[in-house]
Amino acid sequence: MSDRMRKVNELLREVLSESLLDLKDPRIGFVTVTAVRTSPDLRQATVYVSVLGSERKRQRSLEGLGVTVLDGHTVVDVAADWVAIQDPTGARVGLWQARDTIGTQRANEPGTPTWNECVTGDVKAAAAFYAAVLGMGSEDMDMGEAGTYTVLTNVEGRQIAGCMDIGMLPEGTPPHWNVYFNVDDVDASASRAEGLGAKTLAPAMDVPGVGRMAMLADPQGAAFWVMAAADAA
Repeated sequence: MSDRMRKVNELLREVLSESLLDLKDPRIGFVTVTAVRTSPDLRQATVYVSVLGSERKRQRSLEGLGVTVLDGHTVVDVAADWVAIQDPTGARVGLWQARDTIGTQRANEPGTPTWNECVTGDVKAAAAFYAAVLGMGSEDMDMGEAGTYTVLTNVEGRQIAGCMDIGMLPEGTPPHWNVYFNVDDVDASASRAEGLGAKTLAPAMDVPGVGRMAMLADPQGAAFWVMAAADAA
């Protein structure tokens, strides 16, 4: 393992808790998040969405929808088949068809993923794409002065992700997916992360009705969010 990867692992263990990286825990499935460079100084996580169906059927579904296949069909040992795509609005996402490894099986507890978010210049087009390809639903959430936030639901109707207008971010930010990790204390986690070589990209803030969150970048520049829900913030 390289020195840079050791630093990233140390940071994740300290900030997100050791449980996230305990691969002996049978409840944990796919926990590795790859990072893709989106600017000279920043990488974005690749979020993987669980899918069903054959590779051939999925490829047909992607044809004609303005999709760019970035990494083709791959078998990860016997864990899963996956493909990385760029949706029509420019955001990269991975499609994960499980074999022996179903994916993330622990969530919404300290040290585990709690939310995913597509940041795009065309929220309606992104929501329509994920509905057509993955069967996702969408619904609007009134955020008061912050406007309307689009929530994505899975085929069972459970809220699993969101879509945010990229216009709310600094100019030049490319379309991407965010990953949020649950923590007990956002401020303490951000402070520990900085002590381990991370950078704070967005300082801790309170979002009414949602919770407290901060955006960080690990020592290699990969961005992620830490978040505590409103009832725990």
